[in-house]
Amino acid sequence: MDAEQLKTIIANHLKWLRDEPNGIRANLTGANLRGADLTDADLTDANLRGANLRGANLTDADLTDADLTGANLRGADLRGANLTGADLSDVNLSSSQSGGSILVVGCIGSASRSLYCVRHKDGSIECQTGCFRGTLEELEDKVAETHGDGVHGVEYREAIKFIRAVYAARVPHNNGRE
Repeated sequence: MDAEQLKTIIANHLKWLRDEPNGIRANLTGANLRGADLTDADLTDANLRGANLRGANLTDADLTDADLTGANLRGADLRGANLTGADLSDVNLSSSQSGGSILVVGCIGSASRSLYCVRHKDGSIECQTGCFRGTLEELEDKVAETHGDGVHGVEYREAIKFIRAVYAARVPHNNGRE
């Protein structure tokens, strides 16, 4: 996809977000956006399922509630990006730059899935694993309810301690840059 096509899709998406005429929700399913400059792009609720965003610049992009399932974000710059509610299932975040805001704990729980955590600019931590999405505190409650003191409960509680320790040790957000 060339830069002009992408610019048109984003412009139409903005119209859609504002309920303006001719607005169309961005459907970038499987799109090749390798190295694309999406700095400050508003991709709220966009479909980026399976998109190749390898090396893309998503600095300060708004990806609120975007579907990034299976997207390749290897080497992408996510510093300052808003990922609130974004579906990060099966994403490739290898070598991505997130300003310390994204943390992934792999092979955890009864289904051996990845646990994705995003620290937002306000300091809140949102977690996603399997069909669960919520705050770190909500995850803690769900783990107690679902797994109790079993082996998976212990795994999750230790992961939660680790997540808190890592985020506490990192410099607080400075517009997503550390």
